[in-house]
Amino acid sequence: MALIESPSATSSDPQPTEVLIPEARARQRKRRGAVIGSVIIALVLAVSIVTAGGWWGSLLPGAVVGGSGGSVAVVPVSSATTAAANTYMPLVSCASSSNCMSLVANGGGNRALATGSGDTLLRLEGSTWRSLGLLDSNVSDINATSLSCPTSSFCAIAADPQHAWYPHASAFVGTWSNGTFTAQPSPQLQWPDLTSVSCVSPTFCVAVGWSMRNGINVPLAETWNGSNWSLMPQPVGNPPGMLAAVSCTSRSFCMAIGEDSGPYAQTWDGTTWRATSQPPHTSPPPPHGIRLGIVTPTPRLTAVSCSGATSCVVTGELVGSALAWNGSSWTMLQLPHGGASPVSCSVGGPCFAVSTTSVNSARYYVQSLSGTQHADVGVSDSVNTRYWGISCPQSSACVVVGNHGTTATSARWDGHRWSALQFSAG
Repeated sequence: MALIESPSATSSDPQPTEVLIPEARARQRKRRGAVIGSVIIALVLAVSIVTAGGWWGSLLPGAVVGGSGGSVAVVPVSSATTAAANTYMPLVSCASSSNCMSLVANGGGNRALATGSGDTLLRLEGSTWRSLGLLDSNVSDINATSLSCPTSSFCAIAADPQHAWYPHASAFVGTWSNGTFTAQPSPQLQWPDLTSVSCVSPTFCVAVGWSMRNGINVPLAETWNGSNWSLMPQPVGNPPGMLAAVSCTSRSFCMAIGEDSGPYAQTWDGTTWRATSQPPHTSPPPPHGIRLGIVTPTPRLTAVSCSGATSCVVTGELVGSALAWNGSSWTMLQLPHGGASPVSCSVGGPCFAVSTTSVNSARYYVQSLSGTQHADVGVSDSVNTRYWGISCPQSSACVVVGNHGTTATSARWDGHRWSALQFSAG
């Protein structure tokens, strides 16, 4: 995929496009053979429509707007001349301030606009994203749902291809190692669906989701040992159930969140999955999706990030809230902009979450969460900008990715100010 367009190319201010963050967007999937199933996961964030003047339209980079903590810096967008049209950045993973990886996908926030050129893996070098090549030249969209890169030479990518003709039309977890991408289908499962992956190292990763067993959806967890993927002991949860996200900080600690009869969380201790106490929630039960005629729960908890076994934050459709885990109990954190997702917690520092007052027609905020305190540290420049992913290995190193209209955009927070990141084909 060409990431650089000719500087002479002209662009106009596009109309807002409906773009949902990865955990919330509606996803349609095609399946091989005579079976055509579809899963629709719809996350409706709490709607608080801002009608005061001055919120709509574009703002100049560096300008500030009013927020819960006073003035909020506007997050600048990448130059339109460096990002190819009809692209967006759905995922980002930073292992350190100097090691960030991301994906550029087709569609500008609408997969129907896919150009057929494929999904490209990127590495951040300085303030420029550089292409590492197509993940798979045989397919225009692997429908990556999660990205985890513990080093600059290794990434794990959970995917759920939409194309019936793709060799791995069922969900799989791919690995990218030293320039080579390898897709491995989930082992011996019926219609698996993988939603999230988290890696501690190139030899230990955990992927979660769900699969069907006797016509019922059950939680699914797999682990990577450096050579292959294998099933983990069965996660807890009452069918029909699913796992929506996972975060690992070591081989002996992961937290996975999901939904069965209600939101739930569980932790991995190196041997067994164990349920935590019931996470508090204030949202009503969401509508259920239909998978091959089977009713499946739609998750209210959609993202989790842990900096240690006693420090995790969970976000999702929580009506202006996030959940904090201290190793033994949950605390509900009140947020000013409706639900939040995704979230990323820095080691020894605060967590950062992306939230919005409306899914389709309001600005996106980046918030810092520390204990019971929260503060806005950034706001999107206009209603044309959507942030789909965030990764913050340090409190002074935070990267957001998404799209501005129909072109990919990305920015970095250094603890004091935002700067736009650009793209290069080299």
